[in-house]
Amino acid sequence: MSHEILSQAEVDSLLDDLEAATNPPGKTESETDKNESVQAPRRIDTDQLEALKLIHQAFGKRLAAALSTMLRSQVTVDLSNVIQCSYNGFLAKIESPTYLGILHAEPLEGPWILELSPVILYPIIDRLLGGGKVSRPQARRALTEIELRLTSRVTNAFLSELTHSWESIVDLDMSVEQVENNPHLTRTLPNDEHVFQISFDVSVNSVQDTVHLCIPVKSIEPLHDKLAILLDSYTQDSTKTKDEQRVELVVTLAEASITADEFDGLSVGDIIMTDTKASTLLGVAVDGTERFRASPGASKGKKAIEIKELL
Repeated sequence: MSHEILSQAEVDSLLDDLEAATNPPGKTESETDKNESVQAPRRIDTDQLEALKLIHQAFGKRLAAALSTMLRSQVTVDLSNVIQCSYNGFLAKIESPTYLGILHAEPLEGPWILELSPVILYPIIDRLLGGGKVSRPQARRALTEIELRLTSRVTNAFLSELTHSWESIVDLDMSVEQVENNPHLTRTLPNDEHVFQISFDVSVNSVQDTVHLCIPVKSIEPLHDKLAILLDSYTQDSTKTKDEQRVELVVTLAEASITADEFDGLSVGDIIMTDTKASTLLGVAVDGTERFRASPGASKGKKAIEIKELL
């Protein structure tokens, strides 16, 4: 067998061909590295995860107070966990049908996604219609048009309290862009997109379920430094005495029951007769839990209450 010896020019030509095959035309080595970094975003550090937990623990308390007032019933919203996973992994854990709100969170990049299970929405809708004081099992099904309209009141409260909870980090302008009921057909992000799955345990009238919020990692990467500052601030605040810490007080003025048709016909100037007598003491909730009964009044030109009973 004969052995041919390649010239240096032929060796150089083979090496050039190999490099061209490895890096296609139009992409330099630096561009290839840049694209790879886009597909694999850096994992967030522990301090940032702790900051996200702080934001959404506070959000859970605010939302519980808002929903308790809206439904005239005790609602608890407790942060369950904050984990990082793929978008496909997030969707795989969600049953169908459900409520998936595709959220716009200006000025941040990428859609946020709110998942509300019908299991927890049914008792909320019942309370909005004046019932729901006794929980009863419901078959899992897609929401009707009227139920979706009522659910918008819940999502509006969710977005309002979420905006308040994030305001120390970024001023968010949030809205619901689209609503879906099948998670397997919802592909607003690439399957391998890195996201944060933020889960809340919600309880309404003894019915419990989990609510999920999905935030793309790339959406909050620009907020890295602000999240670190928030955590440092919390660490310093945790050394304050109990006398310096603040709690949220919510007073429920009255309750009323209306039909769906009456709800659809409401307009500015309408008067609603409540089920609460004028002499009835008002419920006072502290951080979402009713603790006192009080009577309404005024003090120094402002609305006020006088505590009458401890619960």
